[in-house]
Amino acid sequence: MPSASPQPKAYSYIRFSSLEQAKGDSFRRQTEGIRNYCTKNGLDLATSAEYTFFDKGKSAYKADHVGENGQLKRFIDLVESGHIKKGSYLIVE
Repeated sequence: MPSASPQPKAYSYIRFSSLEQAKGDSFRRQTEGIRNYCTKNGLDLATSAEYTFFDKGKSAYKADHVGENGQLKRFIDLVESGHIKKGSYLIVE
């Protein structure tokens, strides 16, 4: 009997625009929201550092998050290279 296909993974993307926001509750709130969403929807959240995406102090307005050092760009590159499989989820607040 063939084995079942692995369940698609969920990947978290956390971003806030300014380093000032790091002093607040943004990271904890987004992390908790992502975990809760995955639990509620039966998604397997990737937790290794290699597959966690966090842009601290990167402006979306200036497109820093998709620039050379942006974590969203890194996620997109991993999808395009096939390291992140089709059917996976990116969870964003």
